[in-house]
Amino acid sequence: MKESFSQERADIYPTSCLSTDNQNRSSLMVQVPGHPGFYVACDTSQLAELGWLVIQRRKSGKVNFFGDSLSYHKGQAFSTYDQDNDKSGNTNCAQFHVGAWWYNNCAQSNLNGQHVDIFGKLPEDKARLITWNSFNTSSHFSFVQMMVRPKFGCF
Repeated sequence: MKESFSQERADIYPTSCLSTDNQNRSSLMVQVPGHPGFYVACDTSQLAELGWLVIQRRKSGKVNFFGDSLSYHKGQAFSTYDQDNDKSGNTNCAQFHVGAWWYNNCAQSNLNGQHVDIFGKLPEDKARLITWNSFNTSSHFSFVQMMVRPKFGCF
């Protein structure tokens, strides 16, 4: 019974933002085969036709992200508060930066850090902030969005 219910749901819900004909939707119920449906945010810009699916959006502000602060983290395991997978020896970077991330020897970027609060007050320890170090600036970010899409030819 559970198997047929799951297959029925797969027929009802699309599996990605590309699986729908409504390109103007900003959110959509999708279902990954074998799992219950869940709501996602679909990119509605010109990138939408490439199948970008928003997997994280944190918003309260002003600054756009660019630059390459991710290459330092390429190939790293995901570290969390309770699962230290970084290469930083005795330091758990996720605990130090107060946010899970693909840490190497801690961070050149951390999009899961703390936001500046509504009064513009910074946390006492600036290592806890959202960071993107290729800016070479002391900017504090208040908007983060990460997106994924299928590889071309794998639709």
